[in-house]
Amino acid sequence: MAKLIHKLALLLVIFNLVGCNFMKTKHLDSPFKVVLSELEADLEQRGTSQDKKRLERAQRIEAIKKAIVHKLNDRPELTGQMSNDLNETHNFVQANQFQLEKWLKEVKSLQEEMISLVQELGKENFKMNKKGQLINSKEDIAKNQVLIYFTLQYLREFNKKQLQIILPLTLGSMKKEFDKDQAIVDFRTEVLDLHLTMVGAIQVADKDIETTLVSLKSLKKHGAINKRISKVIKKSLKSIKKKEHKHRKGLFHTTDILSEEEKENFEKLKADYNKKIAGMSFLFDPANPDSVISKILVTISNLTWGLVNSVIGAGVVLTAAIVSPFTRYVDFPTIKLSASGQQLYVDVSGLTPVAGKMSLGIFELDNHGGYYFASGHEGGHAKQSALLGPLYLPVVVFSYIIQGHSGSFMETWADNWAVD
Repeated sequence: MAKLIHKLALLLVIFNLVGCNFMKTKHLDSPFKVVLSELEADLEQRGTSQDKKRLERAQRIEAIKKAIVHKLNDRPELTGQMSNDLNETHNFVQANQFQLEKWLKEVKSLQEEMISLVQELGKENFKMNKKGQLINSKEDIAKNQVLIYFTLQYLREFNKKQLQIILPLTLGSMKKEFDKDQAIVDFRTEVLDLHLTMVGAIQVADKDIETTLVSLKSLKKHGAINKRISKVIKKSLKSIKKKEHKHRKGLFHTTDILSEEEKENFEKLKADYNKKIAGMSFLFDPANPDSVISKILVTISNLTWGLVNSVIGAGVVLTAAIVSPFTRYVDFPTIKLSASGQQLYVDVSGLTPVAGKMSLGIFELDNHGGYYFASGHEGGHAKQSALLGPLYLPVVVFSYIIQGHSGSFMETWADNWAVD
């Protein structure tokens, strides 16, 4: 029976990647269209700059949603299959890894645009005048919150669908017999990180949706939400519940394809990751303890006392730029301000076999972690670098030697000093 389940789970890889109309969002599209029509009516009736900006943001949500749906329905056709046979699985990885990574990166980039919109809308709600009073009315705040709610629901849905694609790849590559094949091990590391990132994104979205619904309930009590919008939110929640009930009925325990030891390792990795995402949110947080002045001082320190760390970081970026033209596995580094606002975010995915993030002075170096993943934590490391200067890396190495990575005092310290 276990072998049969194993085969079925691995066949899902091919089924998930070539089936048509895999990604559907009709249960959210219908109520969201009502929201769009309400915002269009607001612009016609009042015509304020706020109404125009809000409608433009809603239209951007709609456009990005359509682009993601198209990407998820236009998946690469993979050749070969994963199985218990090492050679067959090795060939599958070699043939498909590049196009799969490229496709997933394109989807991730679109999702990051959606998260940026959630941040923009949240920030808009906390704008104040010189007297410290909120600029937006309760009605305007409610409309922004409605847009945040639907954006989070779309993000949750997209990550759930991607998880269906990644899960069989993750489990299929975790067989202990594959440990001796470096190509499969590297592939496993990448897909496992993607898997855990998607699980984390779903959990964060769930929590943020709950927070947003509490806010909407309060705004409704103050008469800031009209009956039509209130009705479509209820309709969307009902549709989601119905859809997920149907989905759960068709599931089986996919981890049954793993041995007890493999299953235990998998669950431990999930538990460790859950600790990392505790407290994370896609929502804008106005109670940011890190002022602009604080961030500037940390940056200046990392360019003086902590310069050695920044120079090493620049060396890593330069290495990625030199290596990338000669291999399909290393992306040419892209640079922008980090999500925490504390460092320069640089995507150097593929440069090392270990997925995750690393801080070196002013640089937040990302290897398949994602723009928003642990950015605040890395900002905490930037503060350590600014304080310790040339002692930073020796202290990090020492802490890892005596306590291991995840339980080291430097990691705990970075959590405590995380930039929100």
